[in-house]
Amino acid sequence: MTMRFLSNIASCLLLLLPSVTSRAQTGGNRLSYPQIAGYAPFTIVTDSNAIDLDLQLIETELFKSSEDSFRNALQIYQNGGHTASIATLTLTSGISGPVAEGTRVAGLDSLNRDVIGEVSQDYPVGATELNVLYVPTSNQQSYLECLVGGLTVVNQSQTSGCFVPSGSISISNGGNYQYQYKVSENNRNAVTLASFSLDLVEPQPDTHPTLEKFFDYYGDIHYGDATCRAALQATETINVQRGRVNFQQIGYQGRTEGATLSMVLLNVWMEVRVQMRLATDMCKTVGGETPEEHWDRAVAYYTGSLEGTLGDGTGRLLHQLADDMCVEFRTCGRNSDERGGRSYVNREILTRLRTTQDFIENQQCVSVELAEEEIEIFMIIPLAQGTLKYAYLRSVADSEINESAGAIFAASILPLVHACDQNDAATISRNLGLGSTSSTNFTAVKLALENNYECLGLMCQYIGGYFDPNINDYYAGASPCDKSANGSVAVPSAAPSMLGTQPSSGDNRNKAALIASIPIKVVVMIVFITLI
Repeated sequence: MTMRFLSNIASCLLLLLPSVTSRAQTGGNRLSYPQIAGYAPFTIVTDSNAIDLDLQLIETELFKSSEDSFRNALQIYQNGGHTASIATLTLTSGISGPVAEGTRVAGLDSLNRDVIGEVSQDYPVGATELNVLYVPTSNQQSYLECLVGGLTVVNQSQTSGCFVPSGSISISNGGNYQYQYKVSENNRNAVTLASFSLDLVEPQPDTHPTLEKFFDYYGDIHYGDATCRAALQATETINVQRGRVNFQQIGYQGRTEGATLSMVLLNVWMEVRVQMRLATDMCKTVGGETPEEHWDRAVAYYTGSLEGTLGDGTGRLLHQLADDMCVEFRTCGRNSDERGGRSYVNREILTRLRTTQDFIENQQCVSVELAEEEIEIFMIIPLAQGTLKYAYLRSVADSEINESAGAIFAASILPLVHACDQNDAATISRNLGLGSTSSTNFTAVKLALENNYECLGLMCQYIGGYFDPNINDYYAGASPCDKSANGSVAVPSAAPSMLGTQPSSGDNRNKAALIASIPIKVVVMIVFITLI
């Protein structure tokens, strides 16, 4: 079908619409993009926030418990569908001049509506193939109408908003070009649940301390992807040096639990950390990329779109995990002592995420880095709680679901414990390993974790204890640790968080080295006071 050239209006849109990375700010005053769980983003990250929709579809397939459904889940896991949609367009003639990454491209969809995108990389003169990233809107419910990727295997793709199969595109300040491509094959997704792991690179010393610990423990930077695929394909993680998991003898239910938990606890958890670290690094780089988008992405990946604007929805990612665990461990509410409502962890994390927006705007980079480190400590709490929960369940009534869940929760925290004490990490691994022939000793796992709370920056009060609602008390031996518990850490006295004292100067980039001079125990002791 022959399509008309773009209208003048469409060409004007190239200049008028905000870019994917544009800040919600004018004249120093932030515009208001729709909130993410109570957080108002600087930038449009609706497609990042929709990554949980990939997981939702994966769960739907896995719950069917068949080899075909597991293969479908694998396709969605590795090819995505909801985040960072890209069209690969083949031009009939080469571009007349170089085109820089981020340059606007306009075309038409099948309903003759304007489609706006940005080239995803730099292109030289003469290039005949362009990768164009679709620009999402700020409306989470209708952020994009071109969703393909791995969704085709379950007939869930949306193509009404994709570039038409053949027609003309207008490149901002670069002229008009004829193109063609296959809608179902040449629309892919640059960000997927698999890419969170596969895009990791081995960290250089002192660049990303958390990622370094995971790489040191597993010896495979793609440990998360290896674990997810092992669960999806009923195989073993053979390339890791520690913490191997073997799903060969595990049934569909156990593999479903292992796959979905791996995607969240290993892949998403680390991607949130990576995005926050990138924001910190960009803040400290004079003349470098702005950090706002990375900070917003961290929030989007932490919560997901299903949480809604207030964070009171039923999500699939880390925000929901924290809310679930606080019910199980009686750590919900403002004082971390209730069995319902928003988790104390989410209150603390969202408070710091919001507060740090001001630090980023004012280039208070030392404060951004301190906030990032404090947030990580709160992110560890649900990992410890899940490890304790499934260690207890495995000790009293093991099942393949409990076995898989226990192994993945352990996998999410073992590198951090190992960096503190290798013997305690070995105890946890031995008791929660997948396929372990010995029974699980809950007391040994609990003590091994508690031995390292201080090193991890945790405190007993915020971990809580595994709670039995039937008796309105903690399960036997699963109470919160306290001073009297052998090897445990007492809750220290409250101290002001470093977030409460901000440098007066707007430009603190040259103070970034200050972090290295602060003893970790000082940072640990200042973490837990709420500023809401």
